[in-house]
Amino acid sequence: MYAAAAAPAYAVSGDLFFTSNGACKYPGNSCNNHPKGYAFYFLVTSTFACASSVSVTNITWSGAKCPTATLPTPAPVISVPSGTSSFPLTAYAEMSNSAQTNCTYTLTFSYTDCHNNTYTKSQSIYIPSTPPDCVCTA
Repeated sequence: MYAAAAAPAYAVSGDLFFTSNGACKYPGNSCNNHPKGYAFYFLVTSTFACASSVSVTNITWSGAKCPTATLPTPAPVISVPSGTSSFPLTAYAEMSNSAQTNCTYTLTFSYTDCHNNTYTKSQSIYIPSTPPDCVCTA
C-alpha cells in the first residue's frame, strides 16, 4: 500500500489575469505623440494571498481591423500586493486610417508569486470598441 502524499505547502493558491479597462481613439492626425493612434487600457488582477510581480513581454493581435499595438519599453514590471488587487497597464497603437475598430489582443506575460515561482501565461482579450475620446497629452 502507498500512502498519499500531502501537497507542498507552497502550492499555488491564486491566479493573475488581465481584463480590458476600455479603449479610445485619438483624433485623426491631430496628436503629435499618437497620430492616428489608439490607447488600450488593461487591468492586471491578482488573487494570490501574497504579493507578486508581473511583466508583459509581448502583445499580438488577431483580425484585419486591429492596429499594431506596442508596449512601453522596457516592459514595466508591475508589483501587485497580496489579495485581489487591480493595476492599470496601457498599450498604444497606430493604424493608417485611424478608424474606430474592435479586435482581439493576446497578452503574453510572466509573473512571479511570493514563493519566487515564475510562470508564463498568454491571455486573449476582446476590445469591443475604440470610441473617439482619447485626449492628446502633447
